[in-house]
Amino acid sequence: MATTREALLAKIHEQIPDLRALRGRSFCEQHMQRDVSLPQLQFLLVVQEEGPRTVSELAHLLGMSMPSASAIIDRMDERGLLTRSRHSSDRRVVSVEITERGREVAEEFVRLKREQFQRILDTLTLTEL
Repeated sequence: MATTREALLAKIHEQIPDLRALRGRSFCEQHMQRDVSLPQLQFLLVVQEEGPRTVSELAHLLGMSMPSASAIIDRMDERGLLTRSRHSSDRRVVSVEITERGREVAEEFVRLKREQFQRILDTLTLTEL
């Protein structure tokens, strides 16, 4: 059974989640012109992908304490990357949503990350893949 380059590339993309944090941290240091930390970038990516979430949901999804998550969200709210809004039916429930500026930062990261990874894959032969 012959394996195509495209099939191997797709398989590689699926098998690299363990490298995300390392690549993300390195990427933030080298390429992000907006001075966004890795935890902030993780919040942006989760909220963009999952939609509005409560602080407790975000803390759980990202494996951190509520106070840590709240402090990060405070800084991101001040910078216009995320915003908090109260639910109309229950004012005690606060959702965290991504702003347009936050969406731009997340999309820039995803685009640059894909370009960087594709440059690496383009150098590999079929055998190396």
